[in-house]
Formats: sequence, structure tokens, C-alpha cells
Amino acid sequence: MFAFLPALLLLQAPAPGLPRIEASKLPVVPGPMTPKGPDAGLEPSDPIQSQMRSQSRRSGLVPAVAVPAHSILVENCTENSVSGWKAYRVEAAAGSTVHVRLRGLHEAWFKVSCVDRWGQESAGMLQNRIPTGNPEASFRNAKAEPQTVWFVVDLQMLGVISENYTLEFTHHPAKP
Repeated sequence: MFAFLPALLLLQAPAPGLPRIEASKLPVVPGPMTPKGPDAGLEPSDPIQSQMRSQSRRSGLVPAVAVPAHSILVENCTENSVSGWKAYRVEAAAGSTVHVRLRGLHEAWFKVSCVDRWGQESAGMLQNRIPTGNPEASFRNAKAEPQTVWFVVDLQMLGVISENYTLEFTHHPAKP
């Protein structure tokens, strides 16, 4: 019945050869301000969980870690987070592009978005707004100096205790 599952997982495997690191080993940094807008994870059928999630998202900043400025795989887990989100700070070199793709068993449960320090979208940020189940986002730095952006991973399901995922950060240098 599930004979296709190993083939499916191989198709979705991250790029080979990239270094791997656990997110718990990355330095903790101040994150962006909490993004505004509707929360797709709220469910009217579970008002207590929805209320807890809304209250936990009222904090000023999203918890964040700093990601090295090269292509890398970052392994993480949702760790029973009530708010359901975590941010990853990336330094984008002048003229470069950074692409982030989430890989995991339940990819459709996640959304990846790119925001600035104030939790808002700005020029160069490309979001995957169509719910295709492919959580990814990218940022193209058109400025002449490096720029800091945050990629926010948002869990779209309530009541998930622990969900492992891998983020593939791909840096493309500036084109001459």
C-alpha cells in the first residue's frame, strides 16, 4: 500500500553535499517583530487551543537563530511550541539571492515567509502564497550593501507536539 513512500521521500530529499547543522547549535539572536495578518492555523472547532495560540503570538518578537552566510541544511523540530513559529536570520550579500525550502514529512503543515526587521514584506521578498504544500520563500538583494532578512517558519496546524523538518538555505551569488 505504501510502496511509493520511499520513492516520494527520495524525490523530496535535500541537495546532497550541503553541510548540516542542528538549529539548537546556532546562536540565538533577536528576531523580527511579529508579523501582522490572519493566522491560518486557528480552528473554530478548538477555541481553547486557538486562544492559547493567539495569546502566545502577542509577544513582541519571533524567536530566532542566526544562519551562516553560505548554503546549508538546518535541522529543527517544532518542540511543542504553542505559537508555532520560529525565525532564521540570514545576511544576504549585495546582489545575491537566498532561497529557503522546507523539507519534512508533513510539508503542507508549514508556511515559510520572508520578512524584514519589522515583520513586514519589502522589496525583493518572494513568498509562496498559493497553498501548494511546498513551503519556500526567497529574497533577492538588489542593494549595493548586505542586507539582513528573516525567514519565518510558521506551523499551520494546532496541537502538533513534535514535527521534525529540515530547512535548505541556498545562496546564489550576485551575477556580474
